[in-house]
Amino acid sequence: MSDVNLFVYGELRRAEVLRAVIGRLPEAEPAILEHHARRPNPETGYFEVRSAPGARVAGLLLRHLAEADLRRVDEYEGDGYERVEVSIAPCHRSVGTVRAQTYLASSRSRD
Repeated sequence: MSDVNLFVYGELRRAEVLRAVIGRLPEAEPAILEHHARRPNPETGYFEVRSAPGARVAGLLLRHLAEADLRRVDEYEGDGYERVEVSIAPCHRSVGTVRAQTYLASSRSRD
């Protein structure tokens, strides 16, 4: 898999964090992940996303990431998250969704 889109909703929305993790600022646009909710994890202090019918998560759609970028982000996210494929609705498009990867709370983490 190469040239992947990645939806981010927490610390990775910040330019300085992206630069530190992958060494650059990829093309990005505001987007929405439907049927999921973002909440803080009280154990870590970071946000996590889980499936939640009817809920929405605002974030950024990062475009054209390479496998090396994703490996760095996987390492940054750690074991509390699992990368999955989802449909994202870019905010500046009137119709359609985009396939992207995102990090959901791991099934191994607390409920």
